[in-house]
Amino acid sequence: HLRARPNLTAQLLAAVLNQLLFAPPASHWVLTRPVLSLMLVDERGFLEYRDDLVASQQSPDLRQRLNDAFATLVSNVHRNLEPSNRDHFTQALSTFRHEVRQFLVC
Repeated sequence: HLRARPNLTAQLLAAVLNQLLFAPPASHWVLTRPVLSLMLVDERGFLEYRDDLVASQQSPDLRQRLNDAFATLVSNVHRNLEPSNRDHFTQALSTFRHEVRQFLVC
């Protein structure tokens, strides 16, 4: 199935991240759990999502703040799914979501 839809993981990742950033906050914790797995499967898709979201901002200040938030999100995150790494990433993603929602125009 992935051969027929090579962008499927990138599309799933974008959908989950869009829900986290732009949807009402109900049940966001459940959505944070698959993000690391999707990022590890399709790192290029994550980088494209980041670049597209940053580029969509008109203000240079917002672009810089968003770039900084993404850099903080992935700092000290390892390329594995060990429970401690997943927990660290999930906490970082929740912080990222909270910070970005404060300044990003939805």
